[in-house]
Amino acid sequence: MSEVWVATDVILDRQVAVKMLKPALADDPVVVERFRREAVAAAGLNHPYIVSIFDTVEDSGLEAVVMELVPGSSLRGLLDQNGTLGVDETLVIGRAVAAALDHAHRSGLVHRDVKPGNVLVTPEGRVKLTDFGIAKAVESRHEDLTAENVMMGTAKYLSPEQVLGFPLDGRADLYSLGLVLYECLTGRAPFSGGTDGAIAVARLQRDPTPIRRIRPAVPAVVADSVTQLLARRPEDRPATAAEARQLLTTAAGGRDDDTLPEGLVTNSTLTAGSGGPPSPAARRVKAAPGPGRRTGDSARARWVVVAAAVVLAVVAGVIALASRGGSDAASDGSPDAAGPRGQVGSVPATIGPLGQGPVTITSIAEFDPPPGDGKENPGAVRYLTDGDPGTAWTTVCYQSKYLYPKDGVGLVLQLSGPVSGQRLRITWPTGPWRVSVFTGDHPGSTLSAWGGPVVTRGSDAPGQSTLPLGDSDARYVLVWLTQVGRSDACSSNPYRGAIGELAVTPAT
Repeated sequence: MSEVWVATDVILDRQVAVKMLKPALADDPVVVERFRREAVAAAGLNHPYIVSIFDTVEDSGLEAVVMELVPGSSLRGLLDQNGTLGVDETLVIGRAVAAALDHAHRSGLVHRDVKPGNVLVTPEGRVKLTDFGIAKAVESRHEDLTAENVMMGTAKYLSPEQVLGFPLDGRADLYSLGLVLYECLTGRAPFSGGTDGAIAVARLQRDPTPIRRIRPAVPAVVADSVTQLLARRPEDRPATAAEARQLLTTAAGGRDDDTLPEGLVTNSTLTAGSGGPPSPAARRVKAAPGPGRRTGDSARARWVVVAAAVVLAVVAGVIALASRGGSDAASDGSPDAAGPRGQVGSVPATIGPLGQGPVTITSIAEFDPPPGDGKENPGAVRYLTDGDPGTAWTTVCYQSKYLYPKDGVGLVLQLSGPVSGQRLRITWPTGPWRVSVFTGDHPGSTLSAWGGPVVTRGSDAPGQSTLPLGDSDARYVLVWLTQVGRSDACSSNPYRGAIGELAVTPAT
């Protein structure tokens, strides 16, 4: 719908963000009126967790909104980079957004597009909600500009009542907030489908896979609070955003701070909406005021901005549904969808350097030869080296503890140097487990291509093992898992393996 530019307010000598309606839409009077109403409605919101609207501009067919420029990153960018967030960080974001929504709802506005791209985080850890682009006054005196049977909002973050076209109140935003927090904790959106419509309708047919089935380390009280936000019926959710904030405060053991730790994001990106890669451009905009077109005072009618030399972000379209890909691969709702799913394929994930010695792990890829399909749980590979004891790479669920009909599943590690004089440290969150370790000069495509194992070990209990890697010049290591234990995260297929951390350490 619009582009967001970094700009300079030459009257007040400050950087701002300018959201400009795309020219192709500027000829549509309904879209233009919606765009203006966004500015008028949002300009009335004055809250530390909401991006401020300063002014509007209409000049020779150009429609623009001038807003606060927020340095840092969007939550979308943080999730794309990190996969998941910690429980504490997730609750901080939830409380801050709930506080922002409480202010908006008390002012008669429903946001209707709460999603990670519209949640901004500054380097100082402040959380801000932006883009009330499709918000509408609950008690507006104007006719509703939303076309019949058109779902407003981004497909993956719509509430059931939005999908059904029912009247909305603030509880619709609370459902969307629940979806955002679910993704923060699990690394994926809870519903998937081949089309935007299928994704949207999925929430009418089933509940999301339980959070603790995907990430068992999440405290039950936290998972339950998010689940309550995701109730299909609005009356089963918290009645207000203030109640939702209190729910998340209780889940945090009474902590009610709304600021994230400094350093979670850097100041490398100036954000005014969902982030995007910068591309060279320059434009000068002179804003001549039109009667009744300004939210600023008469002195501001002489407002001029000079756009900086980068287009900062493209705001998601709100007339047609949009669905973002990347790390948002979602659950199919089945009990066996046991871990965060990333992109399918055998391309190793770049890691590290990690470990404690001069030889480190530089990449990790799953090894799942026939009768496997080449992948196991690629989205969770990052957990093998994240240093978080609460995360783990897991297999899918199997009928047999020996992974029948497979002989096993594995992980291929590429090292920065030869294995000679090195050991592999493996953390086992569950038991029993049994593993064989192979080494090679190149990654074999079949198990037989790896030759014989360097070492085979097993145990009935969780814990940590340190395995020798031999004295060769090989730089590839295969960790081949052949026995796994029972898992509460699985149902009809009750067995699943898990590895918490991998690291290479010197033998002496």
